[in-house]
Amino acid sequence: QQQRTIEEMFAADRSQKKIVLSVIDSGVGIKPAAQQKLFKLFGRIRDTEQINTKGIGLGLAISKMIAEEFGGRVAVSSGLGQGSAFFASFRLSCTSISASNGLQLSELDLQ
Repeated sequence: QQQRTIEEMFAADRSQKKIVLSVIDSGVGIKPAAQQKLFKLFGRIRDTEQINTKGIGLGLAISKMIAEEFGGRVAVSSGLGQGSAFFASFRLSCTSISASNGLQLSELDLQ
């Protein structure tokens, strides 16, 4: 059996005022035609049901709703047999505040 890997990443882009969370795996991948089904309530992909039989198709739909509520978005990039990369991005509001001791502090808030 082939070994599969999962990698999580976090990146902050101050110039575009956003953060990006990503999860990348080396699994079986997802056909392009089936990818948007993942973000719908109870959206499951028939080709992968034998791999994940416990999910009921709510996780990515709920993640999409939360991201959009904060002005963000979720996306997937995948190809059959090539693994998948899932992304969630959020806009940030960056403000600087001065502490009582004169130090500059940066505060990042999800919008």
